[in-house]
Amino acid sequence: MLQNYEFIELASTSSLPFSKTFEIKVHNSNNENYDLIAGLHQFVYNVGNDELFLNWELDGKKYTESIKPGDSAYIKPFIRHNFSGNGNLVVLRIGGKIPGDSQRELSMLGDKNLSRAITETALWFNPNRK
Repeated sequence: MLQNYEFIELASTSSLPFSKTFEIKVHNSNNENYDLIAGLHQFVYNVGNDELFLNWELDGKKYTESIKPGDSAYIKPFIRHNFSGNGNLVVLRIGGKIPGDSQRELSMLGDKNLSRAITETALWFNPNRK
C-alpha cells in the first residue's frame, strides 16, 4: 500500500519534461506487495541515516538488495518493486530513448504484442501503394 511511503515532488525542469525527482520517505514498511512501478529509468539514493531494502520481482523471481546510507541503485522501467525499512530516499525518474507518448502506447500492448513490435523488421504495408 502506498501509505508506506510519502512522496514529496522536488524541483523539475521544462527542458526534461519526462523527468521527475522525488524524496520518498519510507515509513516502517515491511510490505510484501510490489506496489511501485514506473515507466521511467529510476536512480535511487539513500539520503537518510538508516539502511533500507529494495525488493523487486523479475521473471517470476524475487530479489532483495540493501541500500545503506550513501548508497545508490538503478531500477529499469516497468520493474515491479517496493522499499522496506524506515528512512529517506531521493529518486530521479528519467525517460529513455523512447518519448513519453510512444512509451505509453507501447505499455498498453501487452507482453506478446510488445515483443512483436520491438522485433518486427518487415514493412506491414506496401510503400509503393500497389
